[in-house]
Amino acid sequence: MGNDKAVVLCIVMFLLVIGCSNPKNGTVTSKNGLVLRSEPSSNAKNMAHMPLGSIVIIQDTNGPKETLYDITANWYRVSYNDKEGWAFGGFIKQIKSDVSNSYKSNNRNYVKYYEYKNNEFELIVNLCEGMGSVYGKYQHEDSIIKCQVSKTDFSGFRGDTITKFNFKIINENTIEYDGDGIGCDPNKGDTLTKF
Repeated sequence: MGNDKAVVLCIVMFLLVIGCSNPKNGTVTSKNGLVLRSEPSSNAKNMAHMPLGSIVIIQDTNGPKETLYDITANWYRVSYNDKEGWAFGGFIKQIKSDVSNSYKSNNRNYVKYYEYKNNEFELIVNLCEGMGSVYGKYQHEDSIIKCQVSKTDFSGFRGDTITKFNFKIINENTIEYDGDGIGCDPNKGDTLTKF
């Protein structure tokens, strides 16, 4: 009988480990934002509106698959502002977990810049109808962050062929964009603050 309890305990522990996932951060990429719902369905109760660029904690990415606005994706179980519910995963971009610095703009251009521990960066930019990303390597030199672009995941927008740009470090919490335009409507001199 003791062995039966041990076997049952091992099975329960295994199922708990399999069922648990490590939460990840994500950002809302839809221009009109995204609705947090009570169930994984576009017809479920609306719990909250998550504006473009909102940060969510992704609990699970294995919800039912659905096609909305010609995008097929799973529903994600997410947390947002102390609420937990479901959001359509086609409009959530997962953010790497090894972020060392995060900055965002506070103006209508909407830009987020992430530095990762291996000297890689990701710049998420407004493309007017959604979001796009620029990837590459960065290097801090005095009061400048020099970014060398390796790829973009968009085309047909200003900056889709950009190869490098800089941020000027204003203080420990603020950087200023110092490059040619990228995306919909960025401006030289746009400031980003740590978040």
